[in-house]
Amino acid sequence: MLEPKADEREFDIAELARRLVNVVRFGIVHSADYEAARVKVQYDETAAGDPVITGWLPWITNRAGNDRTWWAPDVGEQVVVLSPGGELVNGVALPAIYRQANPAPATDPNKHVVVYPDGTRTEYDRNAHRLSVTVSGDVVLNVQGDVDAAVGGKVDLVAGGSVNVDAPDIHHNGGQGVVTGECVCHFTGRPHGDKSSTVTAGK
Repeated sequence: MLEPKADEREFDIAELARRLVNVVRFGIVHSADYEAARVKVQYDETAAGDPVITGWLPWITNRAGNDRTWWAPDVGEQVVVLSPGGELVNGVALPAIYRQANPAPATDPNKHVVVYPDGTRTEYDRNAHRLSVTVSGDVVLNVQGDVDAAVGGKVDLVAGGSVNVDAPDIHHNGGQGVVTGECVCHFTGRPHGDKSSTVTAGK
């Protein structure tokens, strides 16, 4: 059996080192093709300061079968490129890593926080058992079936505009008719004496 020549051994070692370095690369999303769900990642610079960029890579998501999720990485977001066999052409981008330009939105390990650039924020504090949602816009809820809500405490609703409820039937406290203190009896012309003590409303 012939021994490999020195230059061949050096080539093998260099190739092995290249692949080993490329198995895990840290980088910044350089550009994105959201229609194809692909990104290019800058993971290095040349001696002249030019960016070294991967080809188009898919990014890892939570689910991609019958159930699918979509949360696309931003250009400028720090990611990890994982490349099987050390070949970047076969790599995938794994979001994401905090950095100085995009720091963590919380420091409490008991909170799950999602922050959006328009100021919308969702936060759940597992110690306080409190879910807080702040929306810098509209909320649209479309439900094809029923909605059941059970609240153990009070419900406060403050609206800056009108509140409209449109339904074939509206029932309060068992579905009996409601008479408020501002209702006037058609016979006496006076405020109705048999008014509700549990449901109040304006006239």
